[in-house]
Amino acid sequence: MSTAIARGKPRVSESAHSSDLPAWAMPLSPEAYYRLGELGLIPEKTQLIEGMVVHTMPKSPLHVFLVQFLKDTLTKILPESFITRQESPIHLGRSEPEPDIAIVKGSVNDFIASHPTSAEIVFEVIVTTNELDEKKKQIYANSGIPILVHLFPKENRFEILSEPADGEYRMIQKRNWDEEVVVKLNNISHKIGLPVLNEHLSSD
Repeated sequence: MSTAIARGKPRVSESAHSSDLPAWAMPLSPEAYYRLGELGLIPEKTQLIEGMVVHTMPKSPLHVFLVQFLKDTLTKILPESFITRQESPIHLGRSEPEPDIAIVKGSVNDFIASHPTSAEIVFEVIVTTNELDEKKKQIYANSGIPILVHLFPKENRFEILSEPADGEYRMIQKRNWDEEVVVKLNNISHKIGLPVLNEHLSSD
């Protein structure tokens, strides 16, 4: 998955639906980012990363399947005081990344007027490691997101990253695909089973 970061002198995109991002003289605030989006000056499928507009590429069928599987599984086991958000923004200072899945404390009604400013756990499906994945990991750590789970479907494994400090996660636990993730919410441990998807890997 490749990304493009918009920089340069101010100009207006020739088409609001163009695949080229408009370039800006300085980093955007989240408020400016959404206002420009409302005006049709920023294409869809973008994220705000450290004040820069980042264009994300289309997701594979396997990626979409995994994200939906996680959301369905998590929704069934989470306590009532938590919700799952799928590919939705989290407001983290100058960035508004959109993790594949985020477990957030609260209810849906808490976020009618604004995005969450944190998450208990973030899940990212990684088919091909790229600059955006690494940058988002740093942002999550700097923002104190306590647990980040990276899933690598092509390698039949996942990683649980915890203990964020100084822009990195100090603890990394590597797991095979058929092992379970144990997460703690409200001091209660929950096991999350991940599917064995060997027969699906060739579809990506």
